[in-house]
Amino acid sequence: MTARRDSAALTVASVVNGIAAYATAVIASRGLDDVGFAAFSVSWSLWALSVALLVFPVQHWIIWRRARDGDTAAVRLALPKVLIVFGVVIVILFAAGNSEALFPVGRGWGLLLAVIGVSSALLGLGRGLLAAGGRYDSLAWVIGSENVLRLVAVTVAVVLLRQEAQWAVLGLSVGILALIPFSPKLRFTGGESSVKVNVLAELGALAGATALAHAMVQFPPAAAEWLGESPQRVSAIFATFSVGRAPFLVVLAVSARLTAPLTRFLSEPVVKLRRSLTRTMIWLASATLVAGVLGYVVGPEIVAWFFGPGRALGGIETALVAAGLVMATAGVLITLALMVKRANRLAATFWACSVIVAILLAIYGVSVPVAFFIGETMASILSAGALWYLVTRAQSASASSTKP
Repeated sequence: MTARRDSAALTVASVVNGIAAYATAVIASRGLDDVGFAAFSVSWSLWALSVALLVFPVQHWIIWRRARDGDTAAVRLALPKVLIVFGVVIVILFAAGNSEALFPVGRGWGLLLAVIGVSSALLGLGRGLLAAGGRYDSLAWVIGSENVLRLVAVTVAVVLLRQEAQWAVLGLSVGILALIPFSPKLRFTGGESSVKVNVLAELGALAGATALAHAMVQFPPAAAEWLGESPQRVSAIFATFSVGRAPFLVVLAVSARLTAPLTRFLSEPVVKLRRSLTRTMIWLASATLVAGVLGYVVGPEIVAWFFGPGRALGGIETALVAAGLVMATAGVLITLALMVKRANRLAATFWACSVIVAILLAIYGVSVPVAFFIGETMASILSAGALWYLVTRAQSASASSTKP
């Protein structure tokens, strides 16, 4: 019952967080001009990348370490190495903010992105300690209030300082304030630890596939800016992705409570499991097709209604984005299933190949939405095929072991 209550609380918090994220993006779109909103869109993409690299893997790593060691003493011991990892990511964000290809107008973006990176790093630690201590109710409150705080900050920035995108971007860093009421609960448990922790390997295993999947969904606006697209085009790509990626973010946010159910699911008899996987794949293909049709028919109108005239892509590109985002959402679950099967490296390899293919296609003239769709299709087919193979191999191994 507690697990169900925790999962329900995290789901509700994630939905609230998603709605607040929608509202934040819409308010920024309505309050900033094309150039300012394009810069905000690129900053949002890089902030989301910091979440993928710092919040989710660090959170899951602390949870995993607590489950494995019985306490978080090893995490405390490895903290200096963790801070070095944080520093590397923050330096990368600072460098990206100073890139004229990503931010052709204005100054100070590097410092703003570094502040956002620090916020993400601290959130990853805080979330992880709350979850590792079994305080999922507190974690739900943190997740539910992060984007509400960002919404308030961005609204204030846009209303009081119109056309000042830098202040709106700074508002993305205030999510860290959600941890303040729970700071007394942020404690490491256990005494001295002799456990040797390979921080880079462990965080890399957790971050690899998930971070790449997150980057595929969040990075298209920044990719469009880097490729020299117009501010209007960058803004339209960001707006279209914003409308359709909420389910992806909800599933990603509650993934901390999905590992155990997936483990039980994958422990079912192989014949039953294969039937379940077949039905799931059929549902996935159907949902992808429906999303594509809806994206083509009504997608541009929905995006324009939320974000304003001129902030929508054409019907075909909107359809491809909608279909790709459905595959991305399912991809989170397939990736978790591969991790349960101890195929972390395989999942990361598939996503890395898909991201590389998408980037190369965009560089050589394919539009960003089309490249995104092809990348998601490639990742989905490879990951689903690998999961099917692992299940089939388990069946063969089981059959061999029962032979006289």
